[in-house]
Amino acid sequence: MNCYEKEAVLRPENNQVINLTTRYTWSGCVVEDDGIEEVLSCVGGRSFRSVRERWWYIALSKCGVNNC
Repeated sequence: MNCYEKEAVLRPENNQVINLTTRYTWSGCVVEDDGIEEVLSCVGGRSFRSVRERWWYIALSKCGVNNC
């Protein structure tokens, strides 16, 4: 599967997707310029609560970008 097909199984309405971009203000992401390069900086937090023991899996993706 390609990157977009893998992401398609997630349900954003269940908070299974956290977009780390400046387009989503709740992400806490801003672009910082140190004079040499621009860097995306994201600061925030999430709480995971459950009534019983669970395994939590976290995956990162960066679809649509050529990472050579």
